[in-house]
Amino acid sequence: MNSKMQAFKLVIVLVAFFAVITFPTNLYADHDWNNYHWARTSNPFTLKVVDSNTNDWDSELDLAITDWTKSTVLNLTEEAGDDSLRTRKRCVMISGKIRSCNAAYGANGWLGLASINISGSHITQGTSKMNDSYFSSSSYNETNRRQVMCQEIGHT
Repeated sequence: MNSKMQAFKLVIVLVAFFAVITFPTNLYADHDWNNYHWARTSNPFTLKVVDSNTNDWDSELDLAITDWTKSTVLNLTEEAGDDSLRTRKRCVMISGKIRSCNAAYGANGWLGLASINISGSHITQGTSKMNDSYFSSSSYNETNRRQVMCQEIGHT
């Protein structure tokens, strides 16, 4: 009976395997915030990014701002912010601006997290958080830090 059960399990695994490779599913990533956008009267428009990161994140934020400002729609400018641990952990939104923060937010499954508040279809404020709980490990390097910072600034 035991060998019959093992054979049955093997058949199930093989059927599942062949179903997956025979009928691939399309993956779709949707990062458009349901058409939410910052209110503006013309392009490019200027948006301030409040730097509430520790100094070891300065180059990543500077590069993200430079890269996103190459757009014909957006002109990001940096504004110095409070980088105390309390402020970085809370990362409270500021009306009309993006706040960028880093802290050890815990092993929660995200390296970076973008959040927005809206009014109608317009974004009114946003935050971009970088999770040092992961970035403090040797599994992540400078390139990973740059990619996550750029992505989260872009999502806000």
